[in-house]
Amino acid sequence: MEESGGNVAQEDDVVEISPLVSYAGEGLGPLVEGKTFDAAYVSELQGFAAGAATSAGGAGGGVASNAGLWVVPAVLGYAAVAALGVVGKGKK
Repeated sequence: MEESGGNVAQEDDVVEISPLVSYAGEGLGPLVEGKTFDAAYVSELQGFAAGAATSAGGAGGGVASNAGLWVVPAVLGYAAVAALGVVGKGKK
């Protein structure tokens, strides 16, 4: 993050960057340049920023992901399968 122009408030602070946004630090410049972060969890570095529904090369610069669009159905699907497994065990 610091190589892309971002800073942390304290020297020993840690800021979590989701691999949905950047796996090895690539493309962080537009998100972090000139900013100082004082919290470990920043929503714009998790792929859930206001412009998160942009694709690579889109109007939002392609840095944010579309994670918000698929997370809810995936979680609901997982919960449904888990619930069916619990209900099925209770009938035996």
